[in-house]
Amino acid sequence: MTTKILFLFGILKTKSLMQSFILILFYHLPSFTLLILISNYLFYINLTEESNTITGLQKYLMLFTIGLSQSTLGLILNNIFVLGEKTATDSFDFVIITISFLEHWYFNTFEDMLITLIIGGILTTTYHSKKAVHHHFNAKIPKNLLLGKFYLWIFLFLILILTCLKYFLKVENAFLLFIESFYRIGCFTFSRGNAIIPFMLVEFADHINILKGYNLVTLLPGSIFNLASYMGFMFINMFYGFIALFFINLPGLLICLACLPHHKHLIKYQNIHNFFIGVNLASNGFILSAVLHLFDRVCLRVSSTNIYACSLNMLFSFLLLYNFRFSATLTLIIGGISTVIYTLISNIL
Repeated sequence: MTTKILFLFGILKTKSLMQSFILILFYHLPSFTLLILISNYLFYINLTEESNTITGLQKYLMLFTIGLSQSTLGLILNNIFVLGEKTATDSFDFVIITISFLEHWYFNTFEDMLITLIIGGILTTTYHSKKAVHHHFNAKIPKNLLLGKFYLWIFLFLILILTCLKYFLKVENAFLLFIESFYRIGCFTFSRGNAIIPFMLVEFADHINILKGYNLVTLLPGSIFNLASYMGFMFINMFYGFIALFFINLPGLLICLACLPHHKHLIKYQNIHNFFIGVNLASNGFILSAVLHLFDRVCLRVSSTNIYACSLNMLFSFLLLYNFRFSATLTLIIGGISTVIYTLISNIL
C-alpha cells in the first residue's frame, strides 16, 4: 500500500515515470540493505540451531525472537481490528469476513482464496448497491502517462504467460516458477501489506520463516512487502530477494498506471467501489485465519514456552497497540524481552 501511494505521489509530483521508479527504488533500498545483512546473520543462527551448537547469547537471542513472533501475532491482530473498523459497517460485512476465514482455515488453497475474493466482492456489491460513494480527486494527470490500456495489457500478458508456463506447459525452471509465485501473490494481495501473509502461507508453507521475516520487516523501516525480499534471500540468495521484491510490487504498480488516467470515470461507478470493499473484507478473514495458523504451528508446536505464555504475550501486545496506541517497534521489543524474563524466572523456579 505504501509503495503504491508513494509511486502515485511521484507520478503526480514529478510528471515522470522513470523518476517515480527511482523514488520507489530509493524508498526500498535502505530497508532492503538492512534486511539482507540481518537475514544473513539469521541464516547463520538457523545453521547453529540445526547443528545444536548454540551458545548462551544465542539462546537468549532465540528466546527474544520467539517473543517477537508472539508479539507480532498481536500486531497483525491489531491491524485486522483497525482495518475492520474502517471497512466493516454492519453485520453483513462480518459475514463476508467469517466466510473467508473459514475458507482459508479449512481449504487453504490459492484457487479457493481467489474464488472467495471474487464472491466477497460480488456479494458486497449486491448488498451495498444503494450506498452512496463520495470521492474528491482533482489532481492533474500528466498527458504522457495516458496509456492506461497499455499497462493493463502488460499486467494481463504477464499473468497469462506465467500461468501458462507453470500450469499448462509444466515448466520446471526454478527461476521462472519463483517469479510466477511472487507475481501471482502481488496480483491478488488486497487490503494492506498484511494480506500477503495468508497467500505466502499457502504458497510456501514455511510458517517459521514467514513469521521471522515479518518480525524483521516490522522492526525495520519500509514496506511490509519487504517480507518478499526476506523469503527470496532465505530460500536462495540476495539476487532472488531483489527479484521477489520487484515482482510482488509490479502488479500493483501496473494497475495504478492503468487506472490513473481513467480515475475520474472509475470513481463514478459505485459498484466498483463496493466490489473492492468486499474483496478487502475477504482479505481480512484470510489474515485472521493466518494469525491462528501461525499461532498454532509456530508458537504452540515449535516454541519452547507454554500455551499460556504465548497467549498472554500475544494478547498483551494487542492491548498495547489497540487500546494504548503503542508504537509497533516498541511493542515487539517489549514482547521479546518479556519472553526472555519469563523463561529465566521459570528456570529459577
